[in-house]
Amino acid sequence: PSQPLSRPRLLSHCTPLCVATMASASEQMPVNFGKRLAHTDKVVRDRGLKILKKWLQSHQDLSRLDYMKVWKGLYFGMWMADKRPVQQELSVNVALLLNDIPREKRNLWIDCFWETMRDAWEKLDVHRINKYLLFMRIVLAESFKDLRIGGWQLAEVKERAELLAQSVPKLTNSAPSVGINIQLMRVLWDELLPQLGQKPKASEEVVMGFLEPFISLAEWSYVDALVQSIHQNLIRRAPPDLSDALTKRVLEGAAKADIPKKNREALYDTADELEKASRQRPEIASPLLAEAMAKTAKVKSPSPEATSAPKGEQGKKKKGRAKKKAQKAEGETTEQTDDGRLVMSPLMLPKAALPVVRESASPKKKGKKRSGASAPAEEVKPVAKAKLKKKAKKAAAAQPAAEAASPAEQPAASSKKGKKRKVSFDLKANKVVKFKGQQPVASAKAAKAAK
Repeated sequence: PSQPLSRPRLLSHCTPLCVATMASASEQMPVNFGKRLAHTDKVVRDRGLKILKKWLQSHQDLSRLDYMKVWKGLYFGMWMADKRPVQQELSVNVALLLNDIPREKRNLWIDCFWETMRDAWEKLDVHRINKYLLFMRIVLAESFKDLRIGGWQLAEVKERAELLAQSVPKLTNSAPSVGINIQLMRVLWDELLPQLGQKPKASEEVVMGFLEPFISLAEWSYVDALVQSIHQNLIRRAPPDLSDALTKRVLEGAAKADIPKKNREALYDTADELEKASRQRPEIASPLLAEAMAKTAKVKSPSPEATSAPKGEQGKKKKGRAKKKAQKAEGETTEQTDDGRLVMSPLMLPKAALPVVRESASPKKKGKKRSGASAPAEEVKPVAKAKLKKKAKKAAAAQPAAEAASPAEQPAASSKKGKKRKVSFDLKANKVVKFKGQQPVASAKAAKAAK
């Protein structure tokens, strides 16, 4: 009987044209990345990300639907990532996938990312919101770096800014996922300024073209929280070099007749803040203010003569300066009137005219020295002598009274002073007994009975 053909035998029967067709079909078929990227094991997720990177490099003509599928898998890959180092590593590796996308399709790739994040933003819980904020910031920073490396092309910059601001409708106050736009306003300058400070430099026209969609939102949007966030975190935090151009643009927007009243007031307030900030700049401010700012910013460096002088001379100079400062302070705090009286500042305490004599000498503690003003030794000695005389008089008066007392009363007084315990417990009688002098009551009664 005929046996079923095995797999090698089936392949052996295929023609070379059939094998080439199967290979080309396997290259065109999309790889199932979802299971790998959302796997519970980190090793499997890293392996799936490497395969995805190679697949994106070999497939340059992908559609929007393909990019959306890829971002969906990457989103759940971040969902499965736990611990901060793992999340940061995955965010960086995903952000670097932008370099594997063709230049003409990078805006489409970034647009798919923001669409995926906006759709899923309201479904995030409190335990995962922080890592997705980190994910968003790293991808945003990489997109700004891509603009800088590309030479800050004006058309590309404007298109990428439109992608960030396009999700908010202008003529309604019920916008989905406004929270992600508010968070974006909060971190935009933190990620953009490092790229603006590097070469090639971005011109003022390019930066204003990037800010134009957000200023338009501040003019027309009915979402008060978003408008306030744009003014506070984006327009007013702009670099000082852009203050003049921003003031002109904000005033032009406030002059439009159809914008909401609240937005017009916010635009005028922002224009006032920008004008105040521009007046405080050193090149625009008055000469006196510029001179004062220069004095405060100047750091005093020691003179070469002071550094070369020996230590002894430096110490003498410091003491002389301290004396001059003290004399100057005394002269400032005391003024002399026409009558010759000295008028002191109410903040200064007058010095004592006479030395203070302590009436009661407190006992000195061993090992500690009292600090502060104390009476001189010559003035304290008479007080101590007077106290000693009083004590001697009291002792002399007490001696005749002791001699006049009878000898029978003396031991009683001493016994009263010497007794300590008044009650005791008799173990034999099993009761509490009282002392009478130095002898317990029970033993005294026994002695009487024996007599």
